[in-house]
Amino acid sequence: MAVRFTKVIERNDVAPSESAAATFNLSEPVPAGMVEMVGLNMQYTSGGASHAANEWGLLKTLTIIYNGNQVFNLTDLAAANTVTTIPALLALVEDIGGYITSSGDSDAVDSWLWIPLGINLGGNSRVEVRCSFVTAAGTGITAPRFSVWHKYGKSSSATVVGNATTVAMSAGSQTQAVIKVPSYPNATVSGIQIQSTTANDMVNAIIKPLGDFTMTPEAIRANAGRNYGSGELYDYLDGATLVQTDGSGSNSVFAALYDYSSADNSIIVLVEATTAENYSFTPVLKVPNGNGNGERTGMQTASVATSGSKSILDRAE
Repeated sequence: MAVRFTKVIERNDVAPSESAAATFNLSEPVPAGMVEMVGLNMQYTSGGASHAANEWGLLKTLTIIYNGNQVFNLTDLAAANTVTTIPALLALVEDIGGYITSSGDSDAVDSWLWIPLGINLGGNSRVEVRCSFVTAAGTGITAPRFSVWHKYGKSSSATVVGNATTVAMSAGSQTQAVIKVPSYPNATVSGIQIQSTTANDMVNAIIKPLGDFTMTPEAIRANAGRNYGSGELYDYLDGATLVQTDGSGSNSVFAALYDYSSADNSIIVLVEATTAENYSFTPVLKVPNGNGNGERTGMQTASVATSGSKSILDRAE
């Protein structure tokens, strides 16, 4: 097995804008092999903080597709440049084992977001990344650079973030959500991200695969592995201030379902919302990936090292 980092896309025209929302659709061929993680790198300079907390909070939607198969799809219902808590995208990525690292510099942004993937790509494969940004704050974004990377390595299963089920919630009473799970052979559900339109946490929820009793958001986060009050580190865009967060206030709660196997491709959750608003429920699946190690690289087969023209003539004779 060999770990290799390969840049598969780089663009200098992909960035948030302080004047309007922006949408981009990127697509490029990619090397074959086992992609352990997919990484996004965002760089630009800005006259002041482009977001009140972290630059990834400017992403409204992020969809990643390989060979026509969608593997990651998330919409941050609360995305706005004024949100001061950890963005829903970052909360989800941390909850499923990914990580973020940022410069924390409001004038010179350099931020990485690594997402678990674990898919085995064959020859002639292609990646497509669709993303949309909300309007940025600050006084101008210049010198942008946006890139997509692969970490080739080893993974025992694929991580697929499926399409969300959206439900209109009423305030102060339980509302049932029937969450549809994508149908993949032998797939199980690692967990569900529950997300509100505002940055308000729910009051409580009954996660039917876990039991018949209500749990508070803090209990659900603790059960999923976050240490309340001393969770993951991320950077505020205010001069490299490191912030510890348990995900509260992110409008996101991740309910771990421990590789749950649904009998009918659906999961039932009963939620009591704080305010009347839309909620989205995004399933995260674990899918067998058919094995594979690292990036597939070729080899030279010429018997003698000669010039290009000599080699071509030898083959032609």
